[in-house]
Amino acid sequence: MARHITPQSYSTPPAEGSAAFTRGVLLALAAGVCWGCMGVSSQVLFAGDSGITPIDLVTVRLIFSGIFLLITVGPSALGVMTNWRNVRDITLAGCFVFIGQFCFMQALLTISAGTAAVVLMTVPFWVAFVQAVTQRKMPRRLEIVCFALAMAGVVLIVTHGDLTTLSFDAVGVAWALGSAFGTVGYTIEPRKVLMRVPAVTLLGWAMLIGGAVSMLISPPWRIHVAWSTQTVLLVAFVVIVGTVLAFWCYMNAVRLISPVLVGLLVCAEPLSAYALSVVFLDMHLTISEMAGAALVMAAVILVTLRGRSSGG
Repeated sequence: MARHITPQSYSTPPAEGSAAFTRGVLLALAAGVCWGCMGVSSQVLFAGDSGITPIDLVTVRLIFSGIFLLITVGPSALGVMTNWRNVRDITLAGCFVFIGQFCFMQALLTISAGTAAVVLMTVPFWVAFVQAVTQRKMPRRLEIVCFALAMAGVVLIVTHGDLTTLSFDAVGVAWALGSAFGTVGYTIEPRKVLMRVPAVTLLGWAMLIGGAVSMLISPPWRIHVAWSTQTVLLVAFVVIVGTVLAFWCYMNAVRLISPVLVGLLVCAEPLSAYALSVVFLDMHLTISEMAGAALVMAAVILVTLRGRSSGG
């Protein structure tokens, strides 16, 4: 990992075809599963006696994830930041990462997690809109159908079939839209820099920069946590699996397949979160939730089959 890789070695576009598409799909699904696992772990963490708050966890996640990734890369990570274009693009990506994470946590203070999840499901739509404006690239008909299926599935999952559980507080929804904006940013912005910089290096610097911004709101030295073995393990899991591994899978998926499809496939997050909640939090799935899961899986299968048949 510490081997020096020049930015020029990343100037060649990723291999096209069904194999690259399949890898992109699997990575996007893996990112969603990792984030779903992180959500359940965070719930357990917040419900305990550790005293850690959501914004504290954002700071810890970004700072330690960034440091961890840059250590694995080694000295070559410093060379990447000698190029002004890389500094500009990576800093922007880091700011988008922070915006997405911070706004989501703020949204949870005023609206339900279900409402926030529904708002975030609009990310593929906004990515498609940005591409249509900047690249004159309209979404395919299948992408629109899959977006509708996934959106309906997520709504059924997070509301248990009862739409009255959604809370549309204006401030909370605004924060959730801010989180969606940040997500769209770190979905689209890194695509060009990923052609010049290894994904691990990009992620390390972006998270460290995002964590530095987060420290202005929640400095680590002001975080008061009652550390126990369970708390340490949960925080480590959130950092390594729910942040490092999840974002690595996400960024590499964006490099291989359409950002719109990545956004659709990451809808596996609420699906995996509910599956884990059934196992570890003693939740029971209702018929509406199972129907929602079926719609999400249908969207994933349609996207995957269509991508394979068209060669990526």
